[in-house]
Amino acid sequence: MSGCVRGHTLVEQVHLYFIEYRNNGSYTYRHSWDGCISALSPLRFIFERGAAEEHCGESIENFHFRLKNPTVGRTLTGDESSRDLEIHSGTRIYIARVAGEAE
Repeated sequence: MSGCVRGHTLVEQVHLYFIEYRNNGSYTYRHSWDGCISALSPLRFIFERGAAEEHCGESIENFHFRLKNPTVGRTLTGDESSRDLEIHSGTRIYIARVAGEAE
Protein backbone atom coordinates (compact mmCIF):
# COMPACT_ATOMS: atom_id res chain seq x y z
CA MET A 1 0.00 0.00 0.00
CA SER A 2 2.88 2.35 0.51
CA GLY A 3 3.36 2.23 -3.25
CA CYS A 4 0.19 4.33 -3.62
CA VAL A 5 1.70 7.52 -2.19
CA ARG A 6 2.64 9.79 -5.08
CA GLY A 7 4.29 13.14 -4.46
CA HIS A 8 2.38 15.47 -2.17
CA THR A 9 -1.00 13.81 -2.79
CA LEU A 10 -2.09 11.15 -0.36
CA VAL A 11 -3.37 8.23 -2.37
CA GLU A 12 -4.82 5.15 -0.71
CA GLN A 13 -5.24 1.63 -1.97
CA VAL A 14 -8.74 0.33 -1.36
CA HIS A 15 -10.75 -2.74 -2.26
CA LEU A 16 -14.49 -2.07 -2.28
CA TYR A 17 -17.22 -4.68 -2.66
CA PHE A 18 -20.45 -3.58 -4.32
CA ILE A 19 -23.42 -5.71 -3.30
CA GLU A 20 -26.83 -5.10 -4.83
CA TYR A 21 -29.70 -5.16 -2.35
CA ARG A 22 -33.12 -5.93 -3.79
CA ASN A 23 -36.49 -4.87 -2.40
CA ASN A 24 -37.34 -8.51 -1.61
CA GLY A 25 -34.42 -8.63 0.84
CA SER A 26 -32.05 -10.67 -1.33
CA TYR A 27 -28.47 -9.70 -2.10
CA THR A 28 -26.42 -10.09 -5.25
CA TYR A 29 -22.67 -9.59 -5.35
CA ARG A 30 -22.14 -7.30 -8.34
CA HIS A 31 -18.49 -6.46 -8.56
CA SER A 32 -15.51 -5.25 -6.65
CA TRP A 33 -13.21 -2.35 -7.26
CA ASP A 34 -9.54 -2.43 -6.40
CA GLY A 35 -7.19 0.42 -6.95
CA CYS A 36 -5.54 3.53 -5.69
CA ILE A 37 -7.65 6.62 -5.11
CA SER A 38 -6.96 10.01 -3.65
CA ALA A 39 -7.97 10.12 -0.02
CA LEU A 40 -9.67 13.43 -0.81
CA SER A 41 -11.44 12.57 -4.10
CA PRO A 42 -15.21 12.00 -4.07
CA LEU A 43 -16.38 8.40 -4.38
CA ARG A 44 -18.87 9.52 -7.06
CA PHE A 45 -16.39 8.57 -9.80
CA ILE A 46 -16.23 4.97 -8.61
CA PHE A 47 -20.04 4.83 -8.30
CA GLU A 48 -20.45 6.20 -11.85
CA ARG A 49 -18.02 3.66 -13.24
CA GLY A 50 -19.84 0.83 -11.47
CA ALA A 51 -23.23 1.96 -12.78
CA ALA A 52 -21.82 2.19 -16.31
CA GLU A 53 -20.35 -1.31 -16.14
CA GLU A 54 -23.14 -3.11 -14.28
CA HIS A 55 -26.25 -1.20 -15.34
CA CYS A 56 -25.59 -0.16 -18.94
CA GLY A 57 -24.53 3.38 -18.11
CA GLU A 58 -27.49 4.30 -15.92
CA SER A 59 -27.20 7.41 -13.80
CA ILE A 60 -26.12 6.89 -10.22
CA GLU A 61 -29.19 8.99 -9.33
CA ASN A 62 -31.23 5.80 -9.95
CA PHE A 63 -29.55 4.10 -6.98
CA HIS A 64 -29.01 4.46 -3.25
CA PHE A 65 -25.54 3.66 -1.91
CA ARG A 66 -25.16 2.60 1.72
CA LEU A 67 -22.03 1.94 3.70
CA LYS A 68 -21.61 -1.45 5.43
CA ASN A 69 -25.35 -2.22 5.92
CA PRO A 70 -28.06 -2.35 3.22
CA THR A 71 -30.91 -0.98 5.33
CA VAL A 72 -29.47 1.12 8.16
CA GLY A 73 -25.99 1.91 6.91
CA ARG A 74 -24.97 5.47 6.23
CA THR A 75 -26.45 6.71 2.94
CA LEU A 76 -23.73 7.95 0.59
CA THR A 77 -24.17 10.78 -1.90
CA GLY A 78 -20.91 10.17 -3.73
CA ASP A 79 -19.49 13.47 -2.53
CA GLU A 80 -17.73 11.75 0.37
CA SER A 81 -14.07 10.79 0.16
CA SER A 82 -12.41 7.65 1.46
CA ARG A 83 -10.84 9.81 4.17
CA ASP A 84 -14.26 11.19 5.24
CA LEU A 85 -15.60 7.67 5.67
CA GLU A 86 -12.40 6.01 6.89
CA ILE A 87 -12.82 3.45 4.13
CA HIS A 88 -10.27 0.70 4.03
CA SER A 89 -9.86 -2.46 2.01
CA GLY A 90 -12.74 -4.86 2.33
CA THR A 91 -15.38 -2.17 2.81
CA ARG A 92 -18.81 -3.18 1.56
CA ILE A 93 -21.04 -0.69 -0.21
CA TYR A 94 -24.63 -1.77 -0.81
CA ILE A 95 -26.51 -0.58 -3.87
CA ALA A 96 -30.31 -0.44 -4.07
CA ARG A 97 -32.40 0.82 -6.92
CA VAL A 98 -34.46 3.88 -6.07
CA ALA A 99 -38.10 2.82 -5.54
CA GLY A 100 -40.16 3.10 -8.69
CA GLU A 101 -37.22 2.64 -11.08
CA ALA A 102 -37.26 -0.31 -13.49
CA GLU A 103 -35.01 -3.28 -12.77
